Amino acid sequence: MDNILDRIRAARSAEQVAQELEPLTVALATIADDFRQATAQASEQAQTSAQEAAKAQTGAAAEWLKAQEKAAASWTAAAQKALDAARATQEASGRVKAMLRASMLQTALTACLAGLIAGAVVTGYWIWRPPVQVLSPQINLDAARVAEMLKEAGWQAPGTKTKRQ
Repeated sequence: MDNILDRIRAARSAEQVAQELEPLTVALATIADDFRQATAQASEQAQTSAQEAAKAQTGAAAEWLKAQEKAAASWTAAAQKALDAARATQEASGRVKAMLRASMLQTALTACLAGLIAGAVVTGYWIWRPPVQVLSPQINLDAARVAEMLKEAGWQAPGTKTKRQ
């Protein structure tokens, strides 16, 4: 480079300067063209890589989105099934409660009716048939005779004196 600069300084006319600068400008133009081509190729490769990366990311995002949609659909279906089961359970519970209420009412009415019938039968029986008298032996005791018999047997009432004393 010093050699070219020395020759340009040594030149006496514009033509000599032009002759000395011409190979330098051609070399610079060639370098600029090569740089432009390399830059264009690098830019094109970068755009191609960016497009491929964007396609890959878009494809991955689309797959992820499809997987999320499937997962959401399955969760939604599971939640719907749970809601349906809860509704069915609630309806069955309501039917069981209604049956229990009806059963309790039926049981209470049956008990009342059975009590009324039993009361009517007993009352009718009492009215129809007079009470039965229990037959037992008639015991008539003579107190004086019992006391005499006890004295003869040697018994005595407490606090009384016997004849022997």
